[in-house]
Amino acid sequence: MIYRTRSPITDKALASIRAERNMNVVNGEIVQTVYIGTDTRYIIRLTDNTEVVVRQQNHGAGYDCTMESGESCYVVWDAENARVLAG
Repeated sequence: MIYRTRSPITDKALASIRAERNMNVVNGEIVQTVYIGTDTRYIIRLTDNTEVVVRQQNHGAGYDCTMESGESCYVVWDAENARVLAG
């Protein structure tokens, strides 16, 4: 999931999310947004300049507002669901 950083999350809150919910949380900036029907694909540049691709389904509450290039964000995902593809 991607969240806007309008209200910065404190380091303590991030640590709590990571520990209690077994979630990964990283800061980034939207580089590109591509609407592809059922999903929106985001290319996000993380604070270490690594770029990741996030695919978010366009379904349900909160998924009806896309983010634009240049917006700061948090990328959050369940640690069990991570897939690293070397390429």
